[in-house]
Amino acid sequence: MTRTATTSRLALALLAVAACSSRRSRPHGGDAGAAASGDAAVGLAVADAGAAVPAAYRAALRRGRDLAHAGDAAGAVAAFQQALAARPDDARALSELSWVAFIAGDLEVARDAAERSIAAADPATEPRLAAASLYNLGRVAERLGDPAAALDAYQRSLALRPSRTVERRVRALSTPGWSEQPVALAGPFADLAGFCADLGLDEDDVDADAWCVPEARPVPHPALPAPFLEVAVVRHAEAPDDVSQDLAVRTAAGWWVLADFGAEGPWTATAVDAVDVAFDRLVVRSHTDERRDQRWHSRHVTVCGVDHDRPGCLGPLLVRDAEEPAAGGAERVALDYQVTVSARDLVIVKARRVDPDHDIAGAHPLAFP
Repeated sequence: MTRTATTSRLALALLAVAACSSRRSRPHGGDAGAAASGDAAVGLAVADAGAAVPAAYRAALRRGRDLAHAGDAAGAVAAFQQALAARPDDARALSELSWVAFIAGDLEVARDAAERSIAAADPATEPRLAAASLYNLGRVAERLGDPAAALDAYQRSLALRPSRTVERRVRALSTPGWSEQPVALAGPFADLAGFCADLGLDEDDVDADAWCVPEARPVPHPALPAPFLEVAVVRHAEAPDDVSQDLAVRTAAGWWVLADFGAEGPWTATAVDAVDVAFDRLVVRSHTDERRDQRWHSRHVTVCGVDHDRPGCLGPLLVRDAEEPAAGGAERVALDYQVTVSARDLVIVKARRVDPDHDIAGAHPLAFP
């Protein structure tokens, strides 16, 4: 798989905002699990809270999550393997092992762990866990250059639980080039606590691994066109190290939310750069720094508007991906587009040559729900 197959990070417009100490939790049976958020932690499975399990397993599982959060993928792999030594064939530990092994670049371990987790998980009682492991398996298949196997895994994941992240990968594999479609925002909510409650994230559960921060972090912007009154960011987590960023806009009817606008994790750090206005559209520009063995910088664009009764958004679209040069070296650019918004179209122009499978240049109609 080429480096330019970076459409995987179209959902990775992660926002670097500070963690809030007021955390809310959700029951594990919710319909948006580990694979629903961004790339960095999408494969991490939920905690096995309250079950009677060996102490060594619990300690190793927590150590693995702590190491993953610190960005030590190799150390996390070893810790999750220790958890499995205490509790062999545990579906949760296998799922989390498969993700950190993928991040560490050990694709054979990642594939084996994902397949074993899928076999061990009961889709009827643990659909989020099975869906997360299928997502992990799809990521490994993509990296190994087997798009057919990746597509099969993603489609099986979606059959268990909807996920914008997985849907994007399916579109990218099924339709080379432009495959984006505007989506209607969730809402309206009287306040953002209503959005948290809609996710099933409330204060009645005591599982600290799942929470929602209903307090909006305002995003600076110029004078907004009607009917938009405010732009903000919300954070929520549905599993350890699985933090999603949600883009929220307010109109006279209330708050509307683009859920899973991005995610944050130990290998990435992202921020909104600007909110511009063009022909009654909001243009949100953001960037992501990827910190692994290399340092990659990605830029994204999200366009929101109202054409009928409710707001909708297109994106985040990956429009630039480049590696920071080593000392004395030249910047490596995987893809680079210039984006402008006209009255009716999103106009994308290639600034540099890109992989034909990721050629999104052209004038794309902007019609929102």
